[in-house]
Amino acid sequence: MKVPYAVRGGLFMCGLILIIFVLKVTCPVSIGCFADPFLVPILSPLLMLKVFGFSLGNFEPLYIILFWTIIGILFGYFYSTLKTANSHDEGSQIVS
Repeated sequence: MKVPYAVRGGLFMCGLILIIFVLKVTCPVSIGCFADPFLVPILSPLLMLKVFGFSLGNFEPLYIILFWTIIGILFGYFYSTLKTANSHDEGSQIVS
């Protein structure tokens, strides 16, 4: 049974964010880390909270994971709709 692209996208983004968080926590501060360049884009949704005046306290990592999981679900859904639309268009072309 094939897993829908929206579920694949959500799982991929959730896993990616968790891996980057684990890499950042386990890397020593003095050396730097592979995950450092990724933190600014990953943590950018926190700016939305600050602009609107919300504070989540200890739940900010959960907010980041859920935000990027929803983004992955949306990208997977849009990819599946584009893929099915392109496959239907190819079959309707008249070959002369």
